[in-house]
Amino acid sequence: MAILTNRTKKIPVLALVLLLLCAGAVLVFPDAETAETDIYHPQILNIHSYHPGYVWTQRIISGMLGTVRQEIPNAITYHEFMDTKRINPEIIEKEFNALIQQKYRHQQPDIVVVTDEDAYLWYYRYGKGFFPNTPMVFAGVDTLLPEFSRTEYPHTGVQEIVDLSGTIDIMKNIHPKQDALLIIGQSRPALQVFQQQIQQALDKYSWAAKPIYVIDPSATELKEALNQYPGAPILYLGLFKLLDGPDLSLKESVALLQEAGPRHIYTAWEDALGTGVLGGYMLAGKQQGILAGQLILEILLNNTNPSEIPIVDKDLLM
Repeated sequence: MAILTNRTKKIPVLALVLLLLCAGAVLVFPDAETAETDIYHPQILNIHSYHPGYVWTQRIISGMLGTVRQEIPNAITYHEFMDTKRINPEIIEKEFNALIQQKYRHQQPDIVVVTDEDAYLWYYRYGKGFFPNTPMVFAGVDTLLPEFSRTEYPHTGVQEIVDLSGTIDIMKNIHPKQDALLIIGQSRPALQVFQQQIQQALDKYSWAAKPIYVIDPSATELKEALNQYPGAPILYLGLFKLLDGPDLSLKESVALLQEAGPRHIYTAWEDALGTGVLGGYMLAGKQQGILAGQLILEILLNNTNPSEIPIVDKDLLM
């Protein structure tokens, strides 16, 4: 019969204590890289052209922040919305500048992100005055300014490559005998580029349809155009406010185009799916956000100068 002494009783207890301490060390002390990113909380200021309820903007934000927080879970984000789908940016410029000055005069973010054209143009004019030493990343911008020096103002981003040519090809194949094509939308920086794409595509695909531009219409002008060309397909470039009417949501805008009768409506942006739009070569907002998030990580985690990072300029179709 074995005799248990006090000493032999203590050995398993001591071993258990040491085992627990070792396990605790593994749990409490993560690897250095994980600990560093958990502690790191850079401030990211996002300046958006549109309003927070706009689906396109929501999807860019979702893709971008989802990507960033996979690597930097404690990143701090701020969002400012210019709301230019409903308000002319020239009208709010003074007030928006005052807002930025008041909110960030004592708080320099680690990086500024701008989405879509109006925020990009605003940053070109005023960004370095407010954030002189801050890198910038853009997303959703289809028309880049050649005079916006990437060395003087370090920035990079995701250029939006809109393929209206592909959508025109689809429309021609479905409506080969139509002699008119309605292009409906509102003024935007890229409108002239879009007009050139449309004409080049009509010539390329030998489609005799006459392009009828209905840009910034009043309610009466829109109704007259729809009634004058009852069977014409529509290339929808986004119409969120009539010249003499209220603001329109995306769904309300597309519904308005159907009031004169059923229409085949095409567009180049996937946020219009589910509103009554038939289709087209559509860009994906979330994909642009994901790529912008990768650029942000490269700048924040690797301290890469954004002027050394190539601008992403490939098709990002859904």
